[in-house]
Amino acid sequence: MIVSYSEQDNIDTTLLVQQFNIDERKRKELALEKDVITDPLTGLLNRRGLNNAVGQKDSFVIFYLDLDGFKLINDSLGHAVGDQVLQHLAAKLTGSELKHGLACRFGGDEFIWLVDEDKLTTSIEATANLLFQVMNEPFLDNEGRPIKISASVGIANYPADGNDFNELILKADAAMYLAKKQGKHRWVNYISGMENTLQRHSMLAQYLYKALDNNEFSLHYQPIINTKTNTVDSLEALLRWHNSEIGPVPADECIKVAEEIGVIVALEQWVIATAIADIKDFQKVFGNQIKVAINVSSHFLANSASIDFIVQQLAVNQQNISSINIELTESALLANLSHENNMAQQFNQQGIALSIDDFGTGFSSLAYLDQIPAKYIKIDRSFTNKIECDSTMLIGIQHLIQSLGFNTIVEGVETLQQAKILQEIGIELMQGYGLARPQPLSYYQQTCNLANLVLKI
Repeated sequence: MIVSYSEQDNIDTTLLVQQFNIDERKRKELALEKDVITDPLTGLLNRRGLNNAVGQKDSFVIFYLDLDGFKLINDSLGHAVGDQVLQHLAAKLTGSELKHGLACRFGGDEFIWLVDEDKLTTSIEATANLLFQVMNEPFLDNEGRPIKISASVGIANYPADGNDFNELILKADAAMYLAKKQGKHRWVNYISGMENTLQRHSMLAQYLYKALDNNEFSLHYQPIINTKTNTVDSLEALLRWHNSEIGPVPADECIKVAEEIGVIVALEQWVIATAIADIKDFQKVFGNQIKVAINVSSHFLANSASIDFIVQQLAVNQQNISSINIELTESALLANLSHENNMAQQFNQQGIALSIDDFGTGFSSLAYLDQIPAKYIKIDRSFTNKIECDSTMLIGIQHLIQSLGFNTIVEGVETLQQAKILQEIGIELMQGYGLARPQPLSYYQQTCNLANLVLKI
């Protein structure tokens, strides 16, 4: 376009104007902006998009969803089917029943459904139940296979539970984590302090990866006393973890995290190798007949090389099979019975003695008890706690154990009165703080007369 001005202005009177159609470029820019804030698989908002969306909101509720067992879907049916499941769930979270909220794929199989508090048509609890109902509607993949979907949900409220959005996400995540621990497929409202548990769990996981290399583990040994002969029958190896940054960590907590992050096998191999190596020193204190009891998990039973590892460690340390006793929980042993030539049977074939630990706390049937090739049954401390008031239950358990040909060990003996009652029932092998506390190997090496322990019961 050319525009001319009057010559009287005494200036260049020609102006050239060019026009371009930028509609296509603008559409591309808008598309790129959308790509930045949305998830490409589901079309839902991503983390950045959700952050942008909540910027001007005064009050809202976060429902943090994590699918239960999604890894199994990917592993068994393939990632393509897994993607279909995620797309199906995304469609449900934006459907007519939930259209008053914002849906976000937060990452992997985690979703957030966020709703303004003034747009809630029912209570928070009823809304959580509606989420479950919508998600549980049948889903068929491309081959017509029905796939069950469930989730654990954590709920947090802004601003009641926190003024910072990222902090609020952490709190909703902590509530979701508790829902997982409580059995999955449920929702949990955030309560102050929940995030501390999650943060500690995450911190323990980080430190645990390096704990073996940093030599942070040790073993303490608690005697199992034969009260008939007043001697130490065996010693149970108990794991101890002390980290320079976080201090001592309870064994149960350590083992649980180790199982979750996949280092439990390496940790148990360290325990086995260390305990077997210590036997020769215990033999100098208590004599060659002393045994060491070693706790292992169900993960250990699932590892076909476990028995070979034990046998190898015994050979390296020139120890007999009879010098160790492997302790497993009742539920772990019974779950393994369904397999032909199961690990429990293989232990028995090798001559390695097994103990059923924490007997009475599992959910298995007594009908299968006689099928377990164990030598000892350790009665849980919960029965010992009640024995001074009523010993009827323990008497019945002892008769059952004797009739099946097992040897009985009672845990949690705290007083001499408890020990006397147990002796009257006919139980001789006992363990507990009232008799002897767990101590490191060096304690036994430095203390005299332990080999001839007299309890005065």
